[in-house]
Amino acid sequence: MKYTYNVGCLREKVTNKKIKDTYGINVDELFYTNIIKYIDKNNKKTIKALDIGTGTGIVPRQIYNKINLNNKNIKIDAIDTSQDLIKIAKSKDKKTNYFSDKANIQNSNYDVITNRLCPNFKVSTVSSSIKKDGVYIFKEYGSFRGMKEIKNLFKDTWVSGKNSTYFISKLNQQGFNYITCQKFLYQRKYTIEDIDLILKSTNLLKTYTKKDYNLIKHVLGTEFLITQDPYIIIASKSKNIFL
Repeated sequence: MKYTYNVGCLREKVTNKKIKDTYGINVDELFYTNIIKYIDKNNKKTIKALDIGTGTGIVPRQIYNKINLNNKNIKIDAIDTSQDLIKIAKSKDKKTNYFSDKANIQNSNYDVITNRLCPNFKVSTVSSSIKKDGVYIFKEYGSFRGMKEIKNLFKDTWVSGKNSTYFISKLNQQGFNYITCQKFLYQRKYTIEDIDLILKSTNLLKTYTKKDYNLIKHVLGTEFLITQDPYIIIASKSKNIFL
């Protein structure tokens, strides 16, 4: 999928929708809690952060909204290969330094690197960009990418995800010897409109058409439970207060 300006606008709608967690689990909030926890406990006056696959800048905006800046200065760089998405991000956030060229990533300069739902990255880039005592915090979904019931309907056109062990192995190879992984399995309630937005704004399916929409509606109805398999990986090259 090409992440155009229109796709970016759809992704903003998806992010802003309040979708009920059936068992009261909000893994996105836990992801941000982990980030803020590290920043708060780090005794450096200035924290340098990098967000990989930033899209429309959701993660940097959330960090600025949630962090207490009274005793801390934070500088955030954010990268995405789509210039259209970067354009949206810049229009919503003037604090973050957004760019689309990875040549702008500063080697060995980041205290924390974040990644929310961007599996197509090189772990070697994370490794060369992070400080020795830095922390990498990554949220992703497992093999059915948070949409088990949808995957079961489209086995031939579904783009499968990678489980946590794949990324943990890659991180180990790059010298990340201190790793924790939080795994979850639960259901969330969605409407057919929610799923329509998600499938239009992601690459979960190789193609997505009105026929696919009608199939989902016919089989699952207009409101249904979807099984999700998110995980959060926290990794560092050195044992620090966070791990």
